[in-house]
Amino acid sequence: TDTVGFIRNLPHDLVQSFRATLEEATQADFLLHVIDASSPQAVDLHKTTTQVLAELGAGDKRVLLVLNKIDLVDDVRLMELKRAFPEALAISVKTGQGMDELLHRLDEFLIDRVVRLELDLPLDRMDLVALAHQEGKVLSEDYDSGRALIQCVIPKRFESRFAAFVPGAPELAGRKKGKK
Repeated sequence: TDTVGFIRNLPHDLVQSFRATLEEATQADFLLHVIDASSPQAVDLHKTTTQVLAELGAGDKRVLLVLNKIDLVDDVRLMELKRAFPEALAISVKTGQGMDELLHRLDEFLIDRVVRLELDLPLDRMDLVALAHQEGKVLSEDYDSGRALIQCVIPKRFESRFAAFVPGAPELAGRKKGKK
């Protein structure tokens, strides 16, 4: 969101480019809104970003608000920002301060939205391999004996599409040994 702060001073065609980029936020499960704590315009930048996201239809998304670069501000400024954004997490990527808490909060946001699966897919279901790559994160992928063995993390909304290919599922239990 650092770049969004420039919106007010950009020519109209560039504003449209930024809006197009932010439109992807409408597809997100949640938003990580990072504010440059060292910017004197931090509050205005936040307002601009929030306004543009609302105009795009992403105003109702869950947001994790983060104040970054706290290593560049004094204690007085940090307290002002914490009063302005009481829900924000203060971090410094440079020093690592607050990063463990950020990772913990990200886990909390994701835990109810994703599922880790181990899949045993026949090669005629490469559409599901592609889906795992496109919508999730493939952790490992191995092709053996005409099958794709995949470990992945996917959004829970896709879990039912993979259910029949999780080892131990009824459809797999009846498979004959050696046809794996």
